[in-house]
Amino acid sequence: MNNLMSKDIHLNLEMETSIKLIKIGLKEYQNISMSNDFYYIPFQLLSNGIERLMKCYLCLGYHENNNNYPDIKILRDLGVRLGMIY
Repeated sequence: MNNLMSKDIHLNLEMETSIKLIKIGLKEYQNISMSNDFYYIPFQLLSNGIERLMKCYLCLGYHENNNNYPDIKILRDLGVRLGMIY
């Protein structure tokens, strides 16, 4: 298996994980009631899922423009330019 195919598979798995985390977070958020007002876990799941999904989105956008995936330095530089990393 070549490197690009391996990255495609891992990105696909990461996207599936992010969608699962978002779904579970939304389900847990629906379970909150007056007797159970613990918001930390649902918000943590949603936050983690959205963060992972946005990272996948950045990688896919970079791949579309450059026909390869970004390395860690490119991702950090992109984060600095977009104001995500201080």
